Amino acid sequence: MNLTEFLEKFVCDKLIENNRYSSFSIALEDARKITGRDVATGELKHNILTNRNNGYLEPYSFIGITNYLLLLEIIGKVFEPNLSSSGKKGIRGALQHFSDIDEKDQYAIEALRNALVHSYSLVNIPSNQDHNENSRHIFTLSAFEDTPLIRYPDISWDGNFNNKTQNRSTTVQTNRLFDEIELIVQNVRAGVRDGSIKSRIKLPELKARYTMRR
Repeated sequence: MNLTEFLEKFVCDKLIENNRYSSFSIALEDARKITGRDVATGELKHNILTNRNNGYLEPYSFIGITNYLLLLEIIGKVFEPNLSSSGKKGIRGALQHFSDIDEKDQYAIEALRNALVHSYSLVNIPSNQDHNENSRHIFTLSAFEDTPLIRYPDISWDGNFNNKTQNRSTTVQTNRLFDEIELIVQNVRAGVRDGSIKSRIKLPELKARYTMRR
């Protein structure tokens, strides 16, 4: 199997070859399952994930949002357009190359990922103070409110924990975020098929880092 064939299997199928599985496809399936979406299509179905003890996982729990954001990070680390001249990787790379989301929102989405992954919280203070204007946020999550993808406060939060008021928070509409990521998945699959998207990394590294054996 050459790299082109491998990439198409990587983004479209869970099983790539023998007992080797795609981390991309597993992450996508898990994100859909956790957030109540159709596992095959990503369409919102409001499914509730339950366990044997009759407990359930809230579709808009942090873990579901985190899974979608980690998927976005995989895309930005693995793929780029053939004609790309940008060195951006990770979440902002994925958003820049495969969506119409503007730069300010790209920083906010990356900051949400950092808040969730680094401290499982909705507060992000970047270690690099040069990024404070774009990346310092207190987030509020909204699943069904009719709001833009990201709604910013009139006055940005200044990093003072004594001033953590509602009117300083940045609101993320999670269903719209999931829809945007699902659209990026479609764009990546189409680009891999038509050859307009390439892998940033060589096949041995792709197999080692982004696939697993079961």
